[in-house]
Amino acid sequence: MNKKLLYIALLLLPAWSASSQSLEVILPQGPVQGVVGREIRLPLTVRNNTNHTVWLRLQEVDREIGTSQQLYYCYGNDCDRDNIALRQARPAAFVHRLAPGRQTEFFELVLDAGLVAGQSSATVRIENVRNPDEYVEFELQFEIAELPREGLLYFSKTVELSDVYPNPARDVAIFDYRIKDDSKEAK
Repeated sequence: MNKKLLYIALLLLPAWSASSQSLEVILPQGPVQGVVGREIRLPLTVRNNTNHTVWLRLQEVDREIGTSQQLYYCYGNDCDRDNIALRQARPAAFVHRLAPGRQTEFFELVLDAGLVAGQSSATVRIENVRNPDEYVEFELQFEIAELPREGLLYFSKTVELSDVYPNPARDVAIFDYRIKDDSKEAK
């Protein structure tokens, strides 16, 4: 009896794992970087790994954003700056057809970074409207940094590089820098 259950489980496992990989979202590695006061636009690349056409719908599951930030979605060229739930009146306007083996960037997530530096996140689900068991859910992380100071030549999370003397430099140059993260060492 136990062997029969084991064989059945082993036979069903490939079918289950194949269905869980039917939709794939290609996401950036690590958090998406942005600066205060700017807009971060992130196209969501979705690939249909099935052998049938799917009808995709985007749903927001959760969001953790700052009070001065706004998160909204674009469908094609139609951007929604209000709550996504208010758009339920015309559901066909934001369902997208995707042929087998194809990929699309029909959905775009937009974060208005607001006035304060910090971290934000959004959990999003893209599902097949005709088969809600075919879906992919993912979390996007955002890191919002302060605007760089005027006259900076280079800036990152850890260092700011400003004036270089002499300019233009021939053999040796002296530059001003500021290390933002005390745990990092300059070399």
